Amino acid sequence: MLLGAQSLKGDEVSICSRFMLKALTVSLKTLKLAGVHGVAVEVWWGIVERFYLLEFKWSLYEELFRLVSQAGLKLHVALCFHSNMHLFVGKGGIS
Repeated sequence: MLLGAQSLKGDEVSICSRFMLKALTVSLKTLKLAGVHGVAVEVWWGIVERFYLLEFKWSLYEELFRLVSQAGLKLHVALCFHSNMHLFVGKGGIS
């Protein structure tokens, strides 16, 4: 599921996710056609390790990276480590 579709339920999530996925795919292909060689993506650790300590969910980024690759674009990834107060309240907030 793409990030913007989380507040929807059931079939609405599926429809919204497919629409957003198609829009992103078209946008990436448009960038390629416009002569763009690549894109930069910030990978936020708070999204990867969002729900539980030491449980890593890479699926959102894997899907994005797959779409970028299929569009024929290069990828520059910047890893962003930051506090995640939701998981670490009272423990320094470091993830």
